[in-house]
Amino acid sequence: GYGRGVSRLGERSGAQPRVIPGRPLVTGSLDKEVIRRVMRRHRGETRFCYERVLNKIPTLAGTVRLSFTIDAKGKVTNAEVLDSTLKNAEVERCLIAKMKRWVFPAPKGGGVVKVAYPFEFRPTARPQPKK
Repeated sequence: GYGRGVSRLGERSGAQPRVIPGRPLVTGSLDKEVIRRVMRRHRGETRFCYERVLNKIPTLAGTVRLSFTIDAKGKVTNAEVLDSTLKNAEVERCLIAKMKRWVFPAPKGGGVVKVAYPFEFRPTARPQPKK
């Protein structure tokens, strides 16, 4: 048939993702708010990692706590999963790969900055269209 809603190719049924960043734990000379700003700038990438798998597993939800190191030039030199209740290696690998390409402002006075950053991932029901 024709019309709205006939073909639902590539859509998730009833789930729209929410990615909720937590509070970072920072060791080093880079302000937490600066780190949050960079993380917000890249929130589309974190949502992409989650959405890609959410299409296959609509109930996928949990928290992933990432650990990463920012060098004296602001580049991420190391990123890894500290712990995860999401328990999905595909999402976790994607997050790490994306994060390794991010650039932060150079820390004041040089040195390295270590960060632990949690993300909560959860699907939320889409509002039903009015009839």
